[in-house]
Amino acid sequence: MNGGSTEEPVKPWMGGARNQEKSEALPRFSAAYQSAFSDRTQVRAVFYLIVALVVVASVAWRVGNLDAFSLTNDEGAYLMWAWLVHSGHPLYSETVSVSAPFFILALDWAFDLAGVSLVTGRALVLGFLGLALFILAWADKLLHGWLAGVMAALAFSKAPLAFGLSRMALGEIPSVALAILSVAVALAYWRHGGWGWLALSGLAYGLSLLIKALNPLVILPVLWLILSHQRHSQASWSRAAIALAVWGLAGLLPVFVSLLIFDPVALYDQAFAFRMELRAAFPWLLADNVKQLGHFLGQQLGIALLALTGILLLARKALWPVLLPLMLWLVGSLLTVLFHSPLFAHHTIILLPPLALLAGIGFAETIALLQERRWAWSALGLAGVLAFSLALPGAVRANQTLREASFGREAEAITFLEQITHSSDNVISDNLLLPFMAGRQTPPPLGDVAQVAIDSGRQTSERLIAISETYPVEAVANWALRLPHLDNYMKWVESNYLVRRVWDDYHVIYFGRRVPA
Repeated sequence: MNGGSTEEPVKPWMGGARNQEKSEALPRFSAAYQSAFSDRTQVRAVFYLIVALVVVASVAWRVGNLDAFSLTNDEGAYLMWAWLVHSGHPLYSETVSVSAPFFILALDWAFDLAGVSLVTGRALVLGFLGLALFILAWADKLLHGWLAGVMAALAFSKAPLAFGLSRMALGEIPSVALAILSVAVALAYWRHGGWGWLALSGLAYGLSLLIKALNPLVILPVLWLILSHQRHSQASWSRAAIALAVWGLAGLLPVFVSLLIFDPVALYDQAFAFRMELRAAFPWLLADNVKQLGHFLGQQLGIALLALTGILLLARKALWPVLLPLMLWLVGSLLTVLFHSPLFAHHTIILLPPLALLAGIGFAETIALLQERRWAWSALGLAGVLAFSLALPGAVRANQTLREASFGREAEAITFLEQITHSSDNVISDNLLLPFMAGRQTPPPLGDVAQVAIDSGRQTSERLIAISETYPVEAVANWALRLPHLDNYMKWVESNYLVRRVWDDYHVIYFGRRVPA
């Protein structure tokens, strides 16, 4: 734990000294395990300044070309749903969505502030990235020291998976940011006590799941930190039960709010029952999940090896109070990835925060070993640092390539949709970013023409034909290789639209709807 032998005072707004267990009951670590500078006020100020610079630089690295087209259909779905809500179509009761509600609401609020656009949605996610980086640094500072905190933020920022997801209006980064916040403030409770920290941790956990239920097992390190604090402060079982109740009620608060805001039956059917149906449509295949995990580790190999170094060096010093919550976080995330169905590459982002924290500690421990001239263990640490350094140029190149990508065909299609339809016309597409960027809405009941929706039976030809006949759908864009799976609907489209613009067999826009005599 950072801070030398001097405990920081409990903040009054976090519960007051009268309501706290004595901080002296918490475990203390030898000064040899901590930065020699960590107890200096001026160095703490420098730490926060450096972290702020890391956050600013990370966001600035990503802001170029923010209006570029994305081939991820999920991004268009989130943006379209938020735009429909923004236009007055209530979520779930009118705007059909298979997503949890709070990221869509956050996009709606962002549209209120900055206007409906792709850049607005992506800027919102960049804000959550900044929160994630700052909280990661703070969490590692609480666990180990300021140097580990800075390195953790840098490791997360440069990871190609984090880079790509933070430049798209998707729920992964916001959900992960709030999961990190939940663990970090649980660390603050573990160190300082205070019911306020507990409530904030529970609230962040609940909001994280209601943005996207990526990693429910992040509850494992949180509960360990809560119970560990109670044990070290020698609190009674009743006090421990109260602490868990405070955290749990705060975590359930977003659920209660959702039930008040939305139609509970529609919310359950679209956002929760649908997820259960996917299990039947996509049987769990461990071999496929292991393959996806291997792809993640190959892409983030430098961070993974430096994190392994951190694990070994923490185990060497028997710093179990630091290592155990991080291992619980990592193992819980690993189990979630292995047993998720269907698993896609972006789901593996949940592994990155604990790896970044461990990588930060591995780097800081290596520096300490070099200062202590412990050459044998320093060699292990330097091997991890070298692996991270060798992977860095490749990650930077990959991120730069993504940042500078351009899409000529999609730009042509967006302009074409603007020319052949009016702003009040509806457009149906299997990539909803196409009509969104053209300023055209989909019919509110459409939902998303995603492969998982088609395979689970939620999106059928008969349903799409009924929607197309009810709403003024003046164009259909077959763009993401999903509409061809709905044979009957495509036959209906070809007989009801007189003209088509063809880029190739897989990219076609149908327009000129047949008018009844």
